[in-house]
Amino acid sequence: MPIKWFGLHTVGQPEYGFGLRTSRRNKLLALAKRCASLTKTQLTPEEIRTRFQEFVGDEDYINFVLSLYDRFPRPENLHLWQEKLLTDFSNKFGTDPINTTDVYKIFSHCPIHDFELKPDKVVIVNGNEIAASIPYEKERELFPLANVNAPRDLDRFEYPESVEVVYCERCREVKNAAQHSS
Repeated sequence: MPIKWFGLHTVGQPEYGFGLRTSRRNKLLALAKRCASLTKTQLTPEEIRTRFQEFVGDEDYINFVLSLYDRFPRPENLHLWQEKLLTDFSNKFGTDPINTTDVYKIFSHCPIHDFELKPDKVVIVNGNEIAASIPYEKERELFPLANVNAPRDLDRFEYPESVEVVYCERCREVKNAAQHSS
């Protein structure tokens, strides 16, 4: 039988590649992939969050997590800068790439209070009519994921009456305390 070298073979002849039968070559490739996956580091979501925060620093970690939850409904794709941070992290720590679905499972904790985020359905309110008693910067620092309502520009756009969000229980407690003390 002729041997197929570098992708060349006679039509109608059994296919060979690089001196190996195709089925044997495929088995060796599959084995190599399995061996490569065994060398990947397997981390728990908590370990990933901790190492990722150490890797990017506190400020970038907070921005990363808050950017995941700054729009509702959640977008299907991450920002390019978030994808780059995740790729750099995976390469440095030898982990499998983190896909978008897993990102929301892994980073499902408030970056300020480390409470697990919970789902809720909140009312959409006219953001043009909200008089904030606490400056935005302070809200972002103390209770960024309270999400007690969803401010939108109702003067120019139409929205449903409510939207599903995620929130941090501790953020809501802090916001409530801050509103009652001011």
